[in-house]
Formats: sequence, structure tokens, C-alpha cells
Amino acid sequence: MPAEKPFRGLLWSVFLVYAAILLKLILFKRPFSYIITHFLYHYNSETIAINLKRANFIPFHTIQLYLHTKLRAEYSIENLFGNILIFVPLGFLIPLMFAHTRSSWKIFAVSLLTSLVLETTQLITVLGSFDVDDLMLNTTGGMIGYFAFKLLHVKSSAKKHPANSLT
Repeated sequence: MPAEKPFRGLLWSVFLVYAAILLKLILFKRPFSYIITHFLYHYNSETIAINLKRANFIPFHTIQLYLHTKLRAEYSIENLFGNILIFVPLGFLIPLMFAHTRSSWKIFAVSLLTSLVLETTQLITVLGSFDVDDLMLNTTGGMIGYFAFKLLHVKSSAKKHPANSLT
């Protein structure tokens, strides 16, 4: 299937761009000069301990805070929906790229583990804060992407094989 090879290359390109954007938005929010200064002069066991104390391990704590805060509504919406939306492409691209991952539990696991790695990296590097609510929102985004993939996959299969769609 020679036509499939360019499509796979395009998919990998899209995935790598997505991964770079994901890392930029989650781990490298600040300017590169800040990150260098952070690791050269401020990063130590004390800053990690402070970050650990600030971490949220209580499910729905941050979500409730955003829903009931007097902060600007745009900030709450951006944070809640941003955490969902940023993982939608992951849930869509992974089953598109790897046929063996086309089950909901596998995409759930990939989304959860990817989010956990990023959240833990934020905790350890002190380039952000760990929040269990982010894990839940990110995983939800991955699942939304997966269900969008399934919906489009079923529709495209029905177009290719109209007789099968009658059953």
C-alpha cells in the first residue's frame, strides 16, 4: 500500500508537532532564560519540598476552586477546558497511528500515564505544580479524542463497506 506511507509520515509529523506544543504549554511555559536561571540558581531539594506541599492530591479540589472562585471567569474556563482540549489530539492520534491501541481502556491508560508523567515532571522540576485534577481533565480530553476517532472511524468504515452498515 504505497499511498499509506506518505499518510503515516504526515501523521508522525502532526504527532511530533502536537507533542512539542504539549511540552511547551505544560513544561516550558516560561522563557528559556527563566528555565536556565531556575536550574542554575534556584532549583534544590527545598524548592522541590515547597512544590510538593503546594501539590493538589485531592480530587476535584482545584475544579471546585475554579467553579466557585471570584477569579475572572475566563481564567477558570481557560484552565478547566484547556486541560481537556490539550489532550483531545492525543486520544485521536494514538489510535489512528497504532491500530493495536484502538480500545477505550488503552487510550484511557495512555492519556492517564502521559498526564501523570507530565504532572510528575512539573512536581520534580518545579516548572509547574502537580494537580490530580489536571490528571482527570487531561484523561477526559484523551477520551473525548478517542470517541471522536471512533465516530469518524465508524463513519468511514460505513462508507467503504455500505452493506456492513445495514446490520
